[in-house]
Amino acid sequence: MEPPYRICLVGNFVPKKRQYTTIQMFYDVVQEFGDEFKLDIVGARGMWTGYGNPEYFINCQDLIEDLGLKDKVSIFDKIAFQEMPDLYKREHIILSTSNEEGTHVSVAEAVASGCFAFVGNWRGSSDVYPEPETCWHFKSPGELMGLFRRFKECVSSGEAAERSRTCSEHVHKTLGGTDRYDRMVKVMEQALKARREGVEA
Repeated sequence: MEPPYRICLVGNFVPKKRQYTTIQMFYDVVQEFGDEFKLDIVGARGMWTGYGNPEYFINCQDLIEDLGLKDKVSIFDKIAFQEMPDLYKREHIILSTSNEEGTHVSVAEAVASGCFAFVGNWRGSSDVYPEPETCWHFKSPGELMGLFRRFKECVSSGEAAERSRTCSEHVHKTLGGTDRYDRMVKVMEQALKARREGVEA
């Protein structure tokens, strides 16, 4: 794994996904690490009904230019689901900076593909993505900066490939489609059994 290390943020351009804040935090990353990291932002910009916020997208574009990050931050439009594996193959880190999420499925997809994950403290994040099994958590911009240092240490020590593999395996085991289906069937069977026993009693 060689620099530039690619950071990916996936989410339509709406304020709760916090792309604007992420760009500001990435500015600090550039001040410390120079050209060692690049940021790729993927998401609808508001050009389709119901997806994205055009004004918010423009604000993010303006911020990238104002901070002198045009050669370090790339914006990609909404990508078709079947093309996402190719995106994750070229990325090294998936970043989740949202205000709120249900699962933030792109994190699971990216980790399953071998990416490291840096996950913010949206409610429930530690339950969905436990640390250290799937990701590293951060609660502030300062802690996020610490994760970039930790990532570089992991790469330089030769531990990155092993961590990538074990996190991927954990995500496949706990969030994979088959496992989730099996657990759902088990819960439904238990509920049905309890109902039948209650009726018979």
